[in-house]
Amino acid sequence: VEVPAEYKTVSRKELVQPERTEEVKIPAVYKTVTKKVVDQPARTEKVTVPAVYKTIDVVKQVEPPKEKKTIIPAVYKEVPKQVKVTDADLEWREILCETNTTQDVVRRLQKALEDKGYDPVWIDGVYGPKTRAA
Repeated sequence: VEVPAEYKTVSRKELVQPERTEEVKIPAVYKTVTKKVVDQPARTEKVTVPAVYKTIDVVKQVEPPKEKKTIIPAVYKEVPKQVKVTDADLEWREILCETNTTQDVVRRLQKALEDKGYDPVWIDGVYGPKTRAA
């Protein structure tokens, strides 16, 4: 059996240039700084402020309150009122209709009208316009 050879990569450092010291000039950097400085020391001044005037309307009582009596006449209104005079009653009466209207019934009606003072013209048992008017 033939075993192949194994290889590996080896790195190494070689000196190209020896170390040295150089002087490099770096320019200065300037920055503007604002600073507050006391120009004048603190002091107290007396300042006169002029007065401001304003016109105000004032309501004053000229006369004290008083009572005044006024007579207001009564107002009347007629109000109708119903008063019961008699009790209701039920009364059966004969009436005329097609089923009970006979000559005899009409004659009795005409006679009753005549007795009460109405004029049915003739007592003939015929229910006509004169009997109806009476």
